[in-house]
Amino acid sequence: MLLQCPACGARLRYHQPDCNSRLVTLNCPRCTEKLKLRIAGSSPLKVLIAHEDLTICRQLLAQLQRLPVSTRICGEPQEVIRHLIKGARCLLLIDVAFTGGFPFELIARAKRAVDAVEHKVILLASVYNKTAYKKRPMSLYGADSYLELHHIGDRLLPVVAELFPPLGEAFPESVTTVATSGERLLAPAELRKRALTLSRVLIADIALYHQDRLLPGLQVQEARRLFEDCLKEGRRLLLQRLPDAATLPQDYLQQAFDEFYESYSCHRLRS
Repeated sequence: MLLQCPACGARLRYHQPDCNSRLVTLNCPRCTEKLKLRIAGSSPLKVLIAHEDLTICRQLLAQLQRLPVSTRICGEPQEVIRHLIKGARCLLLIDVAFTGGFPFELIARAKRAVDAVEHKVILLASVYNKTAYKKRPMSLYGADSYLELHHIGDRLLPVVAELFPPLGEAFPESVTTVATSGERLLAPAELRKRALTLSRVLIADIALYHQDRLLPGLQVQEARRLFEDCLKEGRRLLLQRLPDAATLPQDYLQQAFDEFYESYSCHRLRS
């Protein structure tokens, strides 16, 4: 915002972060007059975290508490949509394998949930095999940016500042923190459920980094052939994390891939 010094008439530019009303002191660059002004701010930016891993949520919250924002952890897609603020901007942090649907469905719903309001979305990739991904995803399903879990400590705040520049003033750029491990944990459950959950996460990551192979209109069998090498790597990672999954009679990784691809194809045909 532009302000004018009452002493000399010089114009001052003040970048106001998204926070509540407060008293600020400015120094005029021309006459050095101290100006005390009550700046009326907007409501704090609301950040919705759509992630099931509480350890990851705590890592996100530890970074976000350094910004003037309000936060909420959401357990299912409808809760995300319900807490979008009418007439205000929201930042959504969405796990690429968030429960109850696929990321492209939830992102599309969030973007059109409140008319004339620009929400920003950061897609959180799980990245079980960091060495396998050396390229930026070609598409983010409509999200504005993405973040790999092992970069929560050093990249989350800069990415948020890119999407909401005034928030960049709330923390020093030179501050860095220890990067997180980049591995999400599987909640205690029976083997079948853990295998299904891990399969969905692996497929979500594989699809994010290989979207050049996502060709709507193909039959699932054809899509399987395009992703044959990726599915092989996914099975290796599945058995690395859950060796006992080799005893299960069902191919949960294949099931997760088929569900993802069919849903993606239908979504692309509707959009």
